[in-house]
Amino acid sequence: EIWSWLEFRRVLFRSELRDFAVEDTASITKIFLADKNNKTITLVRKDGFWTVNNVFAARKDLVDVLLKTICRLNVKAPVSKSTHNTIVKALATSSVKVEIYQKEKLVKTFYVGGATPDNLGTYMLLEGSAAPFIMDIPGFFGYLTSRFTTDLNDWRDHSVFRYNFADIENVEVKFPTAPTQSFRASNLSNNHFRLESLTDGKQILHFDTIAVKEFLGSFKRLNFESFITDVSQKRRDSILNSTPIAIITVTDKTGTKNTAKFFYKPNFPKKQNQDGELFPYDPDRMYAFVNQDKDLVNAQYFVFDPVIKELASFLPKK
Repeated sequence: EIWSWLEFRRVLFRSELRDFAVEDTASITKIFLADKNNKTITLVRKDGFWTVNNVFAARKDLVDVLLKTICRLNVKAPVSKSTHNTIVKALATSSVKVEIYQKEKLVKTFYVGGATPDNLGTYMLLEGSAAPFIMDIPGFFGYLTSRFTTDLNDWRDHSVFRYNFADIENVEVKFPTAPTQSFRASNLSNNHFRLESLTDGKQILHFDTIAVKEFLGSFKRLNFESFITDVSQKRRDSILNSTPIAIITVTDKTGTKNTAKFFYKPNFPKKQNQDGELFPYDPDRMYAFVNQDKDLVNAQYFVFDPVIKELASFLPKK
């Protein structure tokens, strides 16, 4: 049976029991998430940027979604009397605790549970309250649990290379199977560039400066698609020890180097060419090692093709 209207109103008018939202999200400096398996996420805002667990840059799009969610949380209905105890038990055993801080001060703590049977609401409970509510966001049809994920890889930024043109000192592209196509392109400022062959270190005097400029400008935002976490250490080592398609190293004006290594990926999706023959490798995705070889990720060819360039592509056409 549903709670009586009077009871519903009584709970609703006790505002402290239903006051989940934090409207001034611009002043939120920290969000802490913890699940029942002791997985924790700490998102911290510093100088306009968000970090996750004080180590990695956080994904801006996901943080923005979380902030909008926190701002617009709305009580859809209190939990019915008949399901009250079941929901409270479920929240006690499998919820995510959410702490929200403004300027280092804890301003809100609540627990996020699972979805309602129709998937259009999410069970939540404020700290210190015994009254769980069904929450939603006006105009959004779905549940909110996944927005409070405690999976570190969900929160981590996916950028491989993110550079302003002016901050790049040089870029080296090495092709282990075609060493004569390996090169270094340097940004000398004022629209001046240097191109060198990595085979003999010789400077190339005649090259397409516009093509080099476009190449260096392509490092503005290059993201990988997803983390690969379901392979054994042995398999990771075997990929890393195979011959890369290309190794790209960007050195910035401070001398800091950032390297990504790209490898062929087996044709797991069994994709075929126009003649119905299987491609020898996945034609859409490759493996990449990033973050000093710590992370194995999926990278899409169409994203990285503009920077996996051979030396010949900058030389005058014969």
